[in-house]
Amino acid sequence: MLFKKHSIEHGKSYLFSIATLTGLLLIFLSAVSYMNAGRLTQNSQTVVFMIGVTFAGTIFTSLSFNELSDKRKAVSYLTLPASQFEKYLVAWLYSYVIFQLVFLICFYAMDFLVVILSTKDSNDPNKVLDLFEANRKPYIVAFIFLFFHSFVFLGSIIFKKAHFVKIAFTFFVLVAAFSLLNKFIISSMINENKLSVFVPFSGVGFVEKGKYYNIDYLTPLYLGLMLLFAIVGLLWLSAFYKLKEKEV
Repeated sequence: MLFKKHSIEHGKSYLFSIATLTGLLLIFLSAVSYMNAGRLTQNSQTVVFMIGVTFAGTIFTSLSFNELSDKRKAVSYLTLPASQFEKYLVAWLYSYVIFQLVFLICFYAMDFLVVILSTKDSNDPNKVLDLFEANRKPYIVAFIFLFFHSFVFLGSIIFKKAHFVKIAFTFFVLVAAFSLLNKFIISSMINENKLSVFVPFSGVGFVEKGKYYNIDYLTPLYLGLMLLFAIVGLLWLSAFYKLKEKEV
């Protein structure tokens, strides 16, 4: 079974990665608590959680098809007695599903430890992060990571060397290009030369007679989710067919 083979071959490196991740989470959470005189607020925990899952997740995902970066390893990998779909599925399961489960376990283990050790006032104790807290909504990172995973997953197949750097560069170039295109389209529609449009689907800002005006536009949640799932599905599908192109 390909999943078992992959787990055995990469087991040691995964365990080392888990140990590194756990250590970094402990360091960052402890540092935040120390700088706040022993307080570990929900805000600070949310920041560490969201940055951690996004940054660590994208790095890990960028290595999903690391075997393809070396010709000898690539030939061995591509000639394995398994379909391309099986190879794709194993990489997807590890980089998306298993990573998030492992990150949650590591984060909450370290969060609980730091909360216990840093609580000084029993009347006002620190509390572990509430993922479903209504105001801060840490769970939103699940949708953020969903998009980043699909983008990086495709990039890990396209680029052979320096995956993470090239993927990050491509992402920022695309964001800049899309933002400029968005501003050009809006300008042509309302004939206004002094627009300040940066984030698509978020609103329009412009200057008129020395005064700044802003027109807010919030994309309906269901439309935003439909667009997100459509983009993610397209990127994941593209990654699969890109992998099939590499069949020996």
